[in-house]
Amino acid sequence: MYGHVKAYGRGVKDGWADQEAVRKKDEQRLDAAHNKHKKSQADDKEQDMADATPLEVAKIDASQLTLGDGTSMNRKEVRTYKGFQRRLEAKSEAMAKVAEATKALQAGAEQQAQEIEQLLEDAKGVKGGEKLVSHLTKLAEKAKIQAGKAESWPIEPAPLQASVLPRRRIHQAA
Repeated sequence: MYGHVKAYGRGVKDGWADQEAVRKKDEQRLDAAHNKHKKSQADDKEQDMADATPLEVAKIDASQLTLGDGTSMNRKEVRTYKGFQRRLEAKSEAMAKVAEATKALQAGAEQQAQEIEQLLEDAKGVKGGEKLVSHLTKLAEKAKIQAGKAESWPIEPAPLQASVLPRRRIHQAA
């Protein structure tokens, strides 16, 4: 055979062996990463199962889930108790933020009412201030009403307890 053909054959064989070694090394790396991911998934699943708590359910229909205290929910709303609890906690946090903002608005409205009362008193003592008295009186009333509305809002939301709902396992009818 010709020398250049033999050289080409040896080069292909060497190249094939090199590529095979790279492929095996890459395959081992990917297998290790896959096994590590599977292990972390299993650990997360075990932890989620340990945190799961059953609910007391009185009745289950095709579309509604009725809890022991008479509250009914759409079946799509409650997939797991943990997810439901997370949504309740998020709503509680949002309500706390709204309550803080309401307190700030109430303080601002009260401050505006005091400033308007002061301007009203000052306007009575100034020449030509009688024209402003009616407008300032209306503004003072509106500021007091606004402060009253802010005060009537429930400022502190009810604290979320760990066991919001009674507990009993959910069994679905097949």
